[in-house]
Amino acid sequence: MPEPHDGNSLLGTSAVLSAPKDQYRYTVSELLITAMQRIASAALPIALMILSLAASASAQNPPTVYIDPQNGIDRADGGTPTKPLRTITYALQRRSLAPGTLLQLAAGTYRAEQGERFPLRIPRGVILRGDEATKGQNIVIAGGGSYAGQSVVMTLGDRAQLRGVTVTNPQPRGFGLWLENTSPVIVSSRLRGNTQDGLVVRGASNAMILQNVIEQNGNSGVAIEATSSPEVRGNLIRGNGYGISIRQQAAPQVAENDVRQNQDGIIVQGSARPLLRQNQILDNQRYGLSVLSDALPDLGTVGDPGNNRLQGNLQGDLLNQTPQVLSLSGNQIARDRIQGQVTLQAAANPRQLLMGTAPVPLPPRPAPLVIPQNVPSNQVVVRLTPNVPEVGVVVLSTALPPVRQTPPVGEAVNKPIIIAPPTGLPRDPGLAATPPRYRVVVPGASPAITLQVRRLIPSAFNSRARGREVLQIGAYSDRRMAELQVRRLVEEGIRAQIERIESR
Repeated sequence: MPEPHDGNSLLGTSAVLSAPKDQYRYTVSELLITAMQRIASAALPIALMILSLAASASAQNPPTVYIDPQNGIDRADGGTPTKPLRTITYALQRRSLAPGTLLQLAAGTYRAEQGERFPLRIPRGVILRGDEATKGQNIVIAGGGSYAGQSVVMTLGDRAQLRGVTVTNPQPRGFGLWLENTSPVIVSSRLRGNTQDGLVVRGASNAMILQNVIEQNGNSGVAIEATSSPEVRGNLIRGNGYGISIRQQAAPQVAENDVRQNQDGIIVQGSARPLLRQNQILDNQRYGLSVLSDALPDLGTVGDPGNNRLQGNLQGDLLNQTPQVLSLSGNQIARDRIQGQVTLQAAANPRQLLMGTAPVPLPPRPAPLVIPQNVPSNQVVVRLTPNVPEVGVVVLSTALPPVRQTPPVGEAVNKPIIIAPPTGLPRDPGLAATPPRYRVVVPGASPAITLQVRRLIPSAFNSRARGREVLQIGAYSDRRMAELQVRRLVEEGIRAQIERIESR
């Protein structure tokens, strides 16, 4: 006979699970193990739910790491408000940063002398934040390191964010941000004083570039290339070589930007297909909008008017040098400021299509950028289109007569030298003209090349240098202006070079 069992106690020398005739008997230890397994099995869903809630809470409250370049110390237990780290580099290297982690920067300059290693690589989903209210005016990341063969301050992964920080690269051919095949967010920041481009967007990037100040960059404020399609919205872009350069097959959305006081406002070339809406393109040194090669920007339709305002650009507000006829609808621009073919047939009301507007007062010029670095901040190297030969620089000996305002005797020159403005911004009336120190020439230009050059630069003329025939583009007191002119020619497949004019 089996011994009676009340089912409530696990004590005794043996225990019975049921009362059939041929039952199994279990020892106490075996029964305890079985009971614990059943309890664990029943509790598993609860444990999983707790873990899920903990993970959710962690995602909703990501950690904040505090960094202070003046008072911080890089140490394992640092990163708190009372024990901030000293460098961004240490914060990026000491741990695996989860998406949503906030790196909060205190005021100061983050540079190599204080331990930063460039380029900084911000991981996927991580937020690097300074002071958004001032667009990072007192929070400066300055420097550069090798990335993709270039000198770059920072790269950002997918869904990473840069907020309220100034980024500057004073090194030769210095780029600020390099975004290639990633789609981060750049907002309320300042890209300033980079000797090449403030921001490069390449590959299949869908980055968002919102409400930034992008100024005083040697080549382009924003360069958009390859098949990228970023959103560029609400930015102030001024004092650059090109405000926005769009090329290759790029198709960005460019909206609500203030693009002014650049050498050129917006240049679109290659097979680019940008969409332009509600931009203010004002007071640039050459053209407000230049459309070259086979580019075809969307400047508005009947159902979706462009609402772009192009005005006060010195050589013209719109230059179309493509075979296409550009369709305009709903933009503010004077008819006599357009060069090239456009059509007004898409306009619902032609009187609203092209409108002259009153002059707009210029804003104050940005103050010169002072970076505590030993590297000169005025060096610019032209970034060339791939497969185009490097631009040469020839230093002329004193045996070559300097460029004169009147043609020298015996030289095949048909026009006087044209002196370019000394900077990319409008020249102060009170400043005296500086004698030219550089000239841009196209050596050995064939009739076809000569025709192509004069389509771009009607003032180009024949000259001689060291006994050889050249096509002279112009003479410049500022080397930056000469380099910008060379880049424009190189991107059209025209070999050009800079010659230094040595004074006697």
